[in-house]
Amino acid sequence: MASSTSQNGSVVAPKPANHIPDDSVLRVLEAILSSNTFRDSEILKRFLRYSVEHTLRGEQDELKEYRLGLEVFDRASDFDPRLDPVVRMTARRLRNKLEEYYEGEGTKQPIRIHVPKGGYGATFLLAVIQSSPQKSEGLSPRRLIAIATVAALLSVIMLAGLRRWTTPAPSPARRIHSVAVLPFQNLSGDASQEYLADGLTEALVTELAQVRELRVISRTSVMTYKGTAKRLPEIARELNVDAVVEGSLARTGDDVSVTAQLIEAQTDTHIWAQTYGTARGNLPEIQNRVAQTIVQQVGVNLTPAEQGRLKTVHVVGPEAHDAYLPGRHYWNKRTADGFTKAVEYFQRAIQKDPQYAPAYAGLADCYVLLAEYTLRPSAEVLPKARDAAVKALELDEGLAEAHASLAAVKVDYDWDWKSAEQELRRAVDLNPGYATAHQWYAELLSEEGRSDEAIAEIKRALDLDPLSLIVNAMYGRVLEFGGSADQAMTQLRKTLELDPDFSIAHYDLAKAYLTKGDIAHATTEFQVAARLFKVSEREGALAYAYAKSGKPSKPASCWPPFSGNLNRPTSPGMGFRFSTLAWATRTKPSPASRKLTPSTIPDCET
Repeated sequence: MASSTSQNGSVVAPKPANHIPDDSVLRVLEAILSSNTFRDSEILKRFLRYSVEHTLRGEQDELKEYRLGLEVFDRASDFDPRLDPVVRMTARRLRNKLEEYYEGEGTKQPIRIHVPKGGYGATFLLAVIQSSPQKSEGLSPRRLIAIATVAALLSVIMLAGLRRWTTPAPSPARRIHSVAVLPFQNLSGDASQEYLADGLTEALVTELAQVRELRVISRTSVMTYKGTAKRLPEIARELNVDAVVEGSLARTGDDVSVTAQLIEAQTDTHIWAQTYGTARGNLPEIQNRVAQTIVQQVGVNLTPAEQGRLKTVHVVGPEAHDAYLPGRHYWNKRTADGFTKAVEYFQRAIQKDPQYAPAYAGLADCYVLLAEYTLRPSAEVLPKARDAAVKALELDEGLAEAHASLAAVKVDYDWDWKSAEQELRRAVDLNPGYATAHQWYAELLSEEGRSDEAIAEIKRALDLDPLSLIVNAMYGRVLEFGGSADQAMTQLRKTLELDPDFSIAHYDLAKAYLTKGDIAHATTEFQVAARLFKVSEREGALAYAYAKSGKPSKPASCWPPFSGNLNRPTSPGMGFRFSTLAWATRTKPSPASRKLTPSTIPDCET
């Protein structure tokens, strides 16, 4: 096996375990376990000690998942590694933690301990610090031999004289104020069960988001980490959270196994882990138990109302729940085909259980976004959205999503802004972590000229869903509509860094350019927005830009037929707000303005 050279100039020479004295390995092990890097990672320390000690006994080939599950993680004798991945997940964290240690505190350690992938036995490597090749130029062979001899002697001295480090005093427990529930892994061996793992992720996010003192990252942002190889501390830094929840789900027939663990992000400390086995129909109860345990572990204070909501388990038939989860899965795709499938699944869930309130709320959400994405006429789907939302609230008044959907109907269809605000306030009161409700409320406040309040709400939405394209774009929109065009342009460019093909960001950036009097750049951005998402307000805005430019208009023959209502919504937000007419005139649209339907609007390349 070839040796390798690290960035600091040390040569790491692989050695079989019996080429390095056992006592030297054990001294290095103690140094690692008492280091700052491993200080608070009790389960990782236990895992590493077990691996090293049993490898030194020659038992490395016997370190299998089942044995580790029983002897390191105290699992019962019926432990099944296929259903409970705790050993594999912790081994991954251990490898990352060792790498972190050797890149920092342990950079000059003479022995490197590793747990290679593909097994759980340890390997021991000898590192000899030597000068870089450039610095040895011009030295005689005798001098080089002398340096090498001294280096070897120093290594022996370091090995012989290495003392056990003292464990630093533990730091006070950090209170956890924010958490991200990372996508649960589907270990069923069946890709068709992916919706079940995603549904569990979303359910936990929703449960935890009801706690006002706990900031819970929304589903949109956490799902971007599905399948990621990033380390937990890196993810936590990107999402600005104190802790993460990760886990897995496996389904075999009617049996389901769920493993969840809570990890303190900064130190990668394992706080809590548990595996639950249950019948498929009891999954909502398991979701509720996991959420309650996490809340207890993070130590936040609950109001009596929050305590009551967290303890409430909504009984639902397994067939209805099995239909509801893929409904949410497809709704979250935010595509025409996704909405169509979601409607079918939600209707199936309602058919299986007519008293299942979340299915009605999901149906209302579908109809709202079908209208707001201009995929279906508002007059066709918004009354259906109202009926579904009202029914959901009749069955469960505490559903925040239903209140928010009803607010969208009251704005887009009834033009009843006062009632819409009441519904949105109720939604964020019930679920303070529901980013969409904060976003929609911010848009409503902005349209009413309450810019300071609007900015506070959209910042709250962004805090909950930092990687959401629509929330990032709406922040720029709120800034622009409040008169801060320069800040809006900066925010919208940040949004386009997340996704250069996000039509809404191009559209709002064009409006900001137009506000600044930069007609040329505005026209270019309007063209990009219209090409990426061809709906009426994009076409109307482009026509407005052509008119403002004073240039000869394009031939009418190159204009496509107008696609619909001039004031159709521009985003999965609150309907007409920031429509072409409202934006261009800076006035509140009147109900009569909804009927403006010119036959042709320019949409040609320049």
